[in-house]
Amino acid sequence: MTRFFGRLLAGTVLAGMLLAAGAQAQTPTPQQLEMLRQLPPEQQRQLMEQFQQRNGSTVRDQPLEQPAQGDQQGVNGRNGLNGTTNEGPAEREPVLDEATGLPLFGYDLFAGVPSTFAPVTDIPVPTDFEVGVGDTVQVQLFGKTPGNFSLVVNRDGAINFPELGPIQVAGLSFDQVRQLLQDRVSQQMIGVSASVSMGELRSIRIFVLGEATRPGSYMVSSLSTITNALFASGGVKPIGSLRAIQHKRNGQLVGTLDLYDLLLRGDTRGDARLQPGDVIFIPPVGTRVGIQGEVNRPAVYELESATTAEEMVRLAGGLTATAHPQGATLSRVNDSQDRVILDLDLNAATGRATPVKAGDLVDVPAVIDRMDNRIELAGHVFRPRAVQYRPGMRISDLLPSLEYLRPLADANYLLIRRELRPSRRIVALSADLEQALAAPGSVADVELQPGDRVSVFTREALPEELMSPEMMLEQQAAQQRMPNGQPGNAAAADTEFSEEELERRLAADRRTVVDALLEELELQTSLEAPAQLVRVDGRVRDPGAYPLEPGMTVSDLLRAGGSLSESAYIASAEVTRYQVVGGEYREAELVEVDLAGIAAGDPAADFMLQPYDFLNVKEVTNWREQESVTLLGEVRFPGTYPIRKGETLLSVLQRAGGLTDRAFPEGAVFTRVELRQREAEQLRRLSQRMEADLSALALEGAQAGQAGGDAQAMETIATGRSLLGDLQSATPVGRLAMDLNRVLQSEPGSARDIVLEDGDMLMVPGPMQSVTVLGEVQSPTSILFEEGLSRDDYINLSGGMTRRADTDRIYIVRANGQVSASESRRWFSAADTTVEPGDTIVVPTDIERMRPLPLWSAVTSIIFNLAVAVAAVNSF
Repeated sequence: MTRFFGRLLAGTVLAGMLLAAGAQAQTPTPQQLEMLRQLPPEQQRQLMEQFQQRNGSTVRDQPLEQPAQGDQQGVNGRNGLNGTTNEGPAEREPVLDEATGLPLFGYDLFAGVPSTFAPVTDIPVPTDFEVGVGDTVQVQLFGKTPGNFSLVVNRDGAINFPELGPIQVAGLSFDQVRQLLQDRVSQQMIGVSASVSMGELRSIRIFVLGEATRPGSYMVSSLSTITNALFASGGVKPIGSLRAIQHKRNGQLVGTLDLYDLLLRGDTRGDARLQPGDVIFIPPVGTRVGIQGEVNRPAVYELESATTAEEMVRLAGGLTATAHPQGATLSRVNDSQDRVILDLDLNAATGRATPVKAGDLVDVPAVIDRMDNRIELAGHVFRPRAVQYRPGMRISDLLPSLEYLRPLADANYLLIRRELRPSRRIVALSADLEQALAAPGSVADVELQPGDRVSVFTREALPEELMSPEMMLEQQAAQQRMPNGQPGNAAAADTEFSEEELERRLAADRRTVVDALLEELELQTSLEAPAQLVRVDGRVRDPGAYPLEPGMTVSDLLRAGGSLSESAYIASAEVTRYQVVGGEYREAELVEVDLAGIAAGDPAADFMLQPYDFLNVKEVTNWREQESVTLLGEVRFPGTYPIRKGETLLSVLQRAGGLTDRAFPEGAVFTRVELRQREAEQLRRLSQRMEADLSALALEGAQAGQAGGDAQAMETIATGRSLLGDLQSATPVGRLAMDLNRVLQSEPGSARDIVLEDGDMLMVPGPMQSVTVLGEVQSPTSILFEEGLSRDDYINLSGGMTRRADTDRIYIVRANGQVSASESRRWFSAADTTVEPGDTIVVPTDIERMRPLPLWSAVTSIIFNLAVAVAAVNSF
């Protein structure tokens, strides 16, 4: 009775402590858990349910026993095997060997092991399970007297069965207990049968010692095995053995677990079930040997006994398909403490039988990534691929038809990269696919050799976004050599390419492939063997340097350069040939080339080239790309008109039918590309000068600020920065100010007539009825023209001038772009204020009152004039 009341009091106190801990979301202390284990099972269950309701979790989710060393958590093993929590283990990462960088085999099994485990209670209990104190036996009676009983094995090893009394079950297997209870029920309870199963299982205390991650004492399920205990302790340290884990009981060695049996063969026979008080001891690691290279599982392995190189390969999962076993090596520390390399032929019996020892590293290389019996086809073809070489194979065998080429492919110049054996020197050849298909087996149908790479180029330019900086510079230089050089292909500027498409385009670009081959050829250059390259420039489609082929002639170089362009002068060309005289100096020699004879098939005209020869194809005299001008507005037939060299504006206007009756020639706008480029350059230079001036003013202002401050300098800097912003955002127009009426009244071809250039544009507006006021006025606007109003009248109609206006420098930009000024070269006076329709009155800012720098006044004029020109152009 005293013991009963003691337990009741302890349960009441413990319930209050657990509920308080649950209210504060705290974990029960080890002392509280120890008190919990001393209570009857039914009272334990009630307290745990109350704690779960308060805390939202279960006591079983927390460790029932702290490890003996440190503050690491143990594992709850009561009533089930160890299982992971809901969070699950972290992603496993290999444990690496510091010396070799290879993973230590097997240790990643314990990487990311969670620190807490939830019990697993839904697994079947084996029939040979030994029932012990603390286990629960579930008995269901059915028949005459049905009932359900949960019977706990007490400390005497017996269960108290209602109506049958105590029954000794401890030490019996589960199958024996089930048979015993079924027999007793059927014999002593007439008309009643029993179904027996195991309920909650007892926990046992075991010890994990040695090189464990968290050695200590653990409470685990009575169904736990050695591996369960290892996971509970966090696994084996990298310095612990995986092959000689000892299982001890009462100081005696019961068995040894080799985890390699489990990891490599799935053999669990050594994973024995634990009993209370068992010790798992992890000794230090034994001999380790590494293996790397072309094996399926490169790692550092622990050896159980003397091992050979063949056994190491077997541990590593065998060789890969690309392994080169004859070239294997063995790295070893010899008796002199020096690391040496030994050859290891794994195809030979002696090599496979070579013993390995601690610290050895076996390296299995891969076969050489080179196929000697292949021909590679790349570039602008539908199916780039490598094919098997066959003796006597030619270009026509590789490409039996032009249908194999993509559109716009250059079928006349196929570049072949060849590596000569055994010298390994690289040479270049080319082939004309059209001639090869026309005469299969001829000299034009080049015979291939093993290892050849055949590149097919495209006739279209490589998009700018795929070009390297060097390629872009070379293209810009080539454009500068061309009249009216066209910009690069910007049509694909916003195009995105897949990796395959990008690789194909680069492989099909002539300059990309040729330059790469030229680099290889230049690496072979020596005093006895000059660089095998030649150049072609001028009127060819793809100028640049090309490999010098054996027996290469002028026609071959023209074919490499994409053939002659339409502007080529075919009567003659010239080759510049460089020769070193006596090993002392280099001189140039000009050799005339008869292009007409080459085109006619004259063998004498088509001579062979030498290293560094430079072929220059001239341009036809007076050759120009098609030029045109544009007429807009009040022209009888507006549009774009092609022009001939030296044609004038009056001539084109006559072709366009002249001006209409509504034309307002006083407001005509004439723009030119060259002037627009010049204005852009001027704006850039002025911006740089203004930035320098503002920096100097800022430095002066800082010095003045240290001496007491200079408010005027700060105002000047603010105004200057605003002016600089306007200058940088100004748009160049390229307007040529002119009086169209005077041009129309002149004679065609006279000094007043304008000689046209490509891209010129004439815009003739209709009747204009407004006057625009810009600058320092209260309301910059356009005002309806009224006869008799002066400049000042229009300014007043715009609200008058602001305080920042420069009244001495007001000027008028006429409708034709000209600026009115007095004969004294000063800004015109108040008397010279006649205003016409389409004029713009500009009231500039008074710069002098803010200590301006010398060019600020000119900058303000430029900004306003550009604004007027832009407005005039935008009106069309």
